[in-house]
Amino acid sequence: MVIPKSTVALQSTVDLGGIGETTLEKWAHEVGISPNPASNDVKGFDYYLVLPKSPADPIPTNPLDLEPPELSCLVQVKATRNANRPIPIKLSNWERLAKSPLPAFFFVLEVGRTDKEERAFLIHVAAEEIARVLKRLRKLKPQAQNKLHKRTMSLSVQTSNALPSLNGIALLDGLRSAIGNDSGRYFAMKRNWIDTIGYDNYRYRGIFKFDLGETDDLYEMMADFAIGERDQLPVVNLRMRESRFGIPSSIKGPSETRNGFLHIPRIPSQMEISIEASDERGLETVSLTCEVRFAMNVFPFLPPKYRKIALVAGGFKCILTPSIPLDQAPHASVSFDLPPADRVGPLEEAVDSARLLRLTRRGGIRLVFVHGESRIEFARSPASWPASQITSEVLGYAAAIENAGIVMAAFGVPSDTRIRFGTLRQQEDALRVLAAVARPSGKPFTQCVTLGSEGAEVDRNAGTAAVLWTQWLTFGNKALLVVLSTSGEPRWETSPDGALQMTLTAQVAQTRAVRVLSPAQARRFDARPLIDQAVRSLEAEGIGLVLHPPRNATEE
Repeated sequence: MVIPKSTVALQSTVDLGGIGETTLEKWAHEVGISPNPASNDVKGFDYYLVLPKSPADPIPTNPLDLEPPELSCLVQVKATRNANRPIPIKLSNWERLAKSPLPAFFFVLEVGRTDKEERAFLIHVAAEEIARVLKRLRKLKPQAQNKLHKRTMSLSVQTSNALPSLNGIALLDGLRSAIGNDSGRYFAMKRNWIDTIGYDNYRYRGIFKFDLGETDDLYEMMADFAIGERDQLPVVNLRMRESRFGIPSSIKGPSETRNGFLHIPRIPSQMEISIEASDERGLETVSLTCEVRFAMNVFPFLPPKYRKIALVAGGFKCILTPSIPLDQAPHASVSFDLPPADRVGPLEEAVDSARLLRLTRRGGIRLVFVHGESRIEFARSPASWPASQITSEVLGYAAAIENAGIVMAAFGVPSDTRIRFGTLRQQEDALRVLAAVARPSGKPFTQCVTLGSEGAEVDRNAGTAAVLWTQWLTFGNKALLVVLSTSGEPRWETSPDGALQMTLTAQVAQTRAVRVLSPAQARRFDARPLIDQAVRSLEAEGIGLVLHPPRNATEE
């Protein structure tokens, strides 16, 4: 069959792009999508689509200013007679669609010889396509920025990109499936793609030299830096390069400098081991899980005597330094760094570090390293342990931290409660009393109650008496109330000023009531019903005299 010349001429002037755009607009209007055409598509897209709310979206319950923005996206339309052939796209358009935080798509319409749509494809510019664009850009020189529109990169459609039907419903379903129902979450995901795609484990690679000077001093500094004992390490002739998709490139700013400093924000741990520290009689054991840092993992060329190892857990640090000769046991140096008073956070490992500090202060320590099935006794009473340098101030702070851990666990304060560590020292007396209640040490509790005018009404012949008192503590956003009692045989005395005093000694204190409250609840809380209930309980137990509150309550 011979096609007339007039027909050939007519077919050659068919505006395929116009057919594609008209089809997109028609399908969009079918399902409530707002198709906003770009006045000039040199910015890389033909339409800015605003999607309608889904009937499945929940009814807003938050204030409207907190609701996520409506779903929207950028679309470039391409129409072709044969969708199996790659479609050339300007690299400048690829760049804008890939780097825009908005979802971006290509809408490819295959048009038949009768100018009717035969197949439609929706290609999401997601991680795979973004990687192709960024890799192509990385290969170009920065001077090519203004000539990207003269370069192209092909777009190939896959069967998986095909819309199941030629209508607006299929288009809307495809867009929603790719974007999700939260535009904010999508923006974050695309930002992550742009920032991380193409980088290996090491984004930057540097070449530098060390100023040898005194070689032994340099090795010592390198070993300390590698285990986190030094914050910086001086270097010379530093050159930095960024590598993406395996292609190195200079980064913005000076990438070469005569002198500089090497800094690692956080020294990574190479493994974990457990340390069991106990007193010489084995009556108390503290277990710590420690990060292990090997100096030779950072600088494998270090001579053997500089291959230090650091064991770090919370405020505890143990540094093992090889001894000379090397066949002897390494030297252990231990330090404690309890959280500063202004730190806010959970107790975590600070409790175990505080316990270990107390054991160290008491005398000899047996240290055992545990890794898997291996147990190695390393040292007994290492001479370098700083027992003699521990001040009473530090020891008191450590005791407050340790007692706080005991009290929180015993009375139901959540372990992840964030506290200001300085408040523990302010409450150390109350913490010590409640810790002794939670873990009786065998030491007696002694209360001395001074009675005023009410002393004349007290039955001094009662064979048993009880002292009832309340103890308040604060742990960050939690307030703890404990109602306690001690009971025993009273001892009566008259003070020099003539006041009547009762002294009561008991082996244990009993918990009568516990409440964990918020600060607002604590301000409104009335403890009297709990006190009255405790009084009735003590009287039912046959206690002849119940006094509340005591003027003084301590653990001897």
